[in-house]
Amino acid sequence: MKEHMEEREARMFIILAITAAVSGWNLAFKFGVAGEIPFDVLLTIWAGSTAALLASLFWPHENSIINWWNRLTLFTPSLWFVVSWMDINMARFTLADEITFLVSLVVLFICVPYTVILLVTITNRELFEIKSPRLRVGLVLVVMTVYLLSWLIGVNHPSFVTCEDFDLSGDFVPADCVPESELEPIG
Repeated sequence: MKEHMEEREARMFIILAITAAVSGWNLAFKFGVAGEIPFDVLLTIWAGSTAALLASLFWPHENSIINWWNRLTLFTPSLWFVVSWMDINMARFTLADEITFLVSLVVLFICVPYTVILLVTITNRELFEIKSPRLRVGLVLVVMTVYLLSWLIGVNHPSFVTCEDFDLSGDFVPADCVPESELEPIG
């Protein structure tokens, strides 16, 4: 029986690790390339977080897995709109860029994985019945490692992708990318 539970937890761990990592790697990469989260990506995160937040208000309180702290975390992407408004409309507010950057970090490293895990938990509650502290810590470490590596690749994108790669994906082509025509053949 114990072996069956350990195997079940291991499967849940793998499903959650893959789901959370796949959901956020692109965001981390784009954050590394541009130094900020692109509006369309942030709007997608905001939509998912806001939907989960609003839906949580209709969840029966006696069975709710969402508490006030969860709701506060889900509200964080909405703060981006407030900070963005301040940045655009209040020229005298000089800390707006720094605050936007800090909110972006919170969204990237807390809200994205939390929202994914929360949505998976709501739709398939038994997936998050991981009791092992080792697996819980491991889940956070795996997801954060993928996000950190994606961000580092984004920061160092000229060493990994070309301007044509960005263009082919329909993405923003950064000014510091390297065109394929400038690559030197090996050998």
